[in-house]
Amino acid sequence: MSHPVALDRPGEKVVLMGNEAIARGAIEAGITLAAGYPGTPSSEIGDTLARVAKSLGIHFEWSANEKVALEVAYGASMVNQRVICPMKHVGVNVALDILNPISLRGVKGGLVIVSTDDPSQHSSRTEQDNRWMGKLNDVPVIEPSSPQEAKDLTKYALELSERVKLPILIRTVTRLSHMRSDVELGKIEKLNRKPEFDWEGFSYRVAGFEKLFRRHKERHEKIDAVEAEFEKIYFNTTKMNGEKIGVIGVGFAFTYVKDALEALGVEDRVAWMKLLTPHPLPKKKVSDFIKNLDTLLIAEEVDPYVELHVKALAKDVNPGLKILGRMDGSLPREGELSHELIDAEILDILGLKKPVSDRVELEAEKDELLFDRMLTMCAGCPHRSSLYALK
Repeated sequence: MSHPVALDRPGEKVVLMGNEAIARGAIEAGITLAAGYPGTPSSEIGDTLARVAKSLGIHFEWSANEKVALEVAYGASMVNQRVICPMKHVGVNVALDILNPISLRGVKGGLVIVSTDDPSQHSSRTEQDNRWMGKLNDVPVIEPSSPQEAKDLTKYALELSERVKLPILIRTVTRLSHMRSDVELGKIEKLNRKPEFDWEGFSYRVAGFEKLFRRHKERHEKIDAVEAEFEKIYFNTTKMNGEKIGVIGVGFAFTYVKDALEALGVEDRVAWMKLLTPHPLPKKKVSDFIKNLDTLLIAEEVDPYVELHVKALAKDVNPGLKILGRMDGSLPREGELSHELIDAEILDILGLKKPVSDRVELEAEKDELLFDRMLTMCAGCPHRSSLYALK
């Protein structure tokens, strides 16, 4: 059975899940290999690619674990193939052993790693925020805010990876991974590259610790080049017209910001910035946005990653700026955000009456009406049989 992600009909709109849109973006970019390890909320990326791989001439595999998947993907990248490697957020911990040397040694064909993070731990043991992994390893991080952006930015990330010779991390959250929306299809590229490995060049770059040390400065220069591109890229957008109150919505959290401003009818009173590139942060663009504000709210999931970096910028750009977010308790330090949470905080900043109860009251009311879902393994999970055997 075919799937809409395989349609070669540029301009046509189809309904896709966020994860399916990521798969489509990789297809449009001309990938020839995809390797991953299943785990909610990432599994549909691999499932979708598995369904269409043969007809599109793509090698797809579920690897033994995330580290093996990334090693397979890196091998294909080094013979000049574009590749994608999806995994859930905790899977990046497994793959970390190979992720750091990849960013140091560089890639050849575009390599995108997809980390599907899980705020509020719907199906995970932790709500770990993998933007820190990008910073730790000098890997650029891109956060789409919609399925359309998930498709477009996956394609862009593969092209960017190839230009700057770095792996790129696409970071999503559960709500984006599993939501459905209209997505306009683009043209499917067929690169038809012959796999070739540059033994001499690779050996020269990585043989011996001294040569690897030289790569560190080179990696910093690559990140600087990415930051310069993020300063002018079309998907980091702002709305400013002399307002003194502003909101930065990072990745999917921007949808909560936009919905709140529209629902409250205060769009003309609040400046906003849609920020989809938390690392490297486009410092000049952010500085231009915050320099004339009195109060700034930062909406992001989960950790105050951007908030921390904006605080550092504000010290020089606008020392008197009042910054609200996860760090000061204006927004909860853990869990997903919501339309209601952002509504309440914007109303509080504007000095208007809150039309809704706070989160604690809403959670208590919900607990009286609903019972928690029992923890269970996904249907078809191979670990089920292992668990039954242990029992």
